[in-house]
Amino acid sequence: MKLLFTLTVNFIFCLSMYAQLCTKGATGAVPADGEYVLVWADEFDNNGEVCSDNWHHQTQLIAGDSWANGEVQHYTDRIENSYVEEGFLNIVAKREDYNDQGVTKNFTSARLNSKFAFTYGRVDVRAKLPSGNGTWPAIWTLGQNINEDGGFWDDNIDEVNWPACGEIDIMEHWGNNPNVIHGSLHTPSSFGATVNTQTIVANEVSSTFHVYSIVWDENAIQFLLDGVPFYTYNPATKNDATWPFDKPQYLLLNIAMGGIGGAIDPGFTESTMEIDYVRVFQNYDEDANDNLPVPLVSAPEPTEDEEEVLSIFSDSYTDLTDVVYTNPEKEVYSDVVNIQENAALRYLDVNEQLIDLSANIQDVSNQDYFHFDYWTPNSNELSLVFKDQSGNESSHTISIGLENWQGVDIAIADIQENVNLSTLEKIQFSGNGVVYFDNLFFFIDPNDDVPDPVAQTITFATVPDISIDEGSFELEATASSGLAVEYSTFSTELNIEGSTVNLLKPGTVVVTAEQPGNEEFLAAEPVTQLFCVNPSKPIISQTEFGGNIWLQSNSEVGNKWYLNGNIISSGNPTEIEVNENGIYTLKVTIDGCDSPFSDEFPLLITSTAPNNNLQIRVYPNPVTDVIKIENVNEIESVILTDVMGRAMPITFNQDKNVLDANISTLPTGIYYLVLESKKEKHITRLMKH
Repeated sequence: MKLLFTLTVNFIFCLSMYAQLCTKGATGAVPADGEYVLVWADEFDNNGEVCSDNWHHQTQLIAGDSWANGEVQHYTDRIENSYVEEGFLNIVAKREDYNDQGVTKNFTSARLNSKFAFTYGRVDVRAKLPSGNGTWPAIWTLGQNINEDGGFWDDNIDEVNWPACGEIDIMEHWGNNPNVIHGSLHTPSSFGATVNTQTIVANEVSSTFHVYSIVWDENAIQFLLDGVPFYTYNPATKNDATWPFDKPQYLLLNIAMGGIGGAIDPGFTESTMEIDYVRVFQNYDEDANDNLPVPLVSAPEPTEDEEEVLSIFSDSYTDLTDVVYTNPEKEVYSDVVNIQENAALRYLDVNEQLIDLSANIQDVSNQDYFHFDYWTPNSNELSLVFKDQSGNESSHTISIGLENWQGVDIAIADIQENVNLSTLEKIQFSGNGVVYFDNLFFFIDPNDDVPDPVAQTITFATVPDISIDEGSFELEATASSGLAVEYSTFSTELNIEGSTVNLLKPGTVVVTAEQPGNEEFLAAEPVTQLFCVNPSKPIISQTEFGGNIWLQSNSEVGNKWYLNGNIISSGNPTEIEVNENGIYTLKVTIDGCDSPFSDEFPLLITSTAPNNNLQIRVYPNPVTDVIKIENVNEIESVILTDVMGRAMPITFNQDKNVLDANISTLPTGIYYLVLESKKEKHITRLMKH
């Protein structure tokens, strides 16, 4: 056990930092200046009600007797709709009759506002989404300056209405379109059915946890799924209409029901969004020492066997007795603090602090290493000095790591060059800043003669966008160790057998190359590639219905129609009615992946309405070989053309009042028979089989 002690100096400061009832604040270390530090988080580590220090339940109806977007639920602050259990926040949408504010609704859910707002940074939310038609879960932000009754930030000065406040939809999911994740923004320039949106297909979002993220700075907002970017919003002109994102935003978590979320399954009873954590990071300002982050996660549990350990300070082992953990000549506050029920040493100024073994001199000459873990928000200099009873010293400078707890092993062989380790008396620290220490011990390494595993890297040849028509292709990745590389994907557009990729359907896909390592080599850092499986080249065909011409695509989805190079369709129709001359083409787009353009389809549109004055009969139609025309006494000219208006080399023979021509040699297709009298023109469309 550790010997716990607490000095009376600044005792109130200690209580205010650690007497929190729920996770609130940084849980990691501060990296180098200009990189991210965790500034706010909820790890949901206390069972029961949602932490009221972090979250506000928004329950007041905002649109008279309803919510926006035609949603049909009541949001409540009941534990039945939102609670924490076994490390997860649960937001539960239920089918139940519930009366609130004089209005009865058939569904309940929860909508949480964070009591923390921020400008710029990174947001990570690890969540598993609800399922069922009509569910509409969201992880999103609104401007702190929004004018919205019942919201936590509603009493702000200089309020504006939506969408002037700005909205960032980090994640939206519609239960009637499972596994399709939306990232969107709403601004005065585009809102509601915003054009500033993109989707990505994820794997089993209602049964698997994924991390939904944004990275937001003064220039752009980037959306990520499981660390992979899929959309960036960066308007060329930034003003109040396009960029209300230069002011604080706050977080919202909710499940809406119905409305534009779609029709609700009649069999729906309830479904849950589970959230593992919510974390907000920002760039660290090393001069902001008045509000330094503190560790809310304890140091890693050591793995050395107790019989191989001589422990100075660790909850995992039996510590030496009569050890003093502070320098009595130094007035800087130092104590032992509790982090997740695990004790840690804290020095508000690490310089000249020491661990004093004078009352229990130790012989550590038979040990292999001295180990310790440390955590610091602001130190840029740290060293340890080992001293024996004779005053001999051995100094060791530590390379500062400012991200999470850092583990350090110092070889005894490096210490004993200058110090008699059979009479070790003190370990003194020098440097600067606030430093936390844990798991300080000497240990014997039974595997010390075994070489340490060697780092390895993966080289993954770039995978270009590929057509679905290719069927399959080979991935090319190698590990510097020479070990076999393993490939994986969560994308449903393909499967992987060894290094062979079998293409199943078009869409955006992600493939990861990994090498797990072995006794000789460390696991390699995975390398991920994002690319498109493009749809097949579409084919245009022509049909007629009700005297009108229709063009059809052989693709059932993603069709974009063009006339003379200009897009003419909306809504991705499979067929279009045409009434203009020109060159028609077609492209298919699925999940942001484009097919090649179809072959050009030229079309000449002419009138086929019957002439009321010329009583002419043309038959048979469709025709295979001989076409006949009756009642031609008034006809002065006869021409047969193709759809481009080109005359066909056909000879017409006349017998009394009938013309005939053999067109069996013409290709199958549509032709136009043009007959002219002195006063009128008669055009008949022919189908040649």
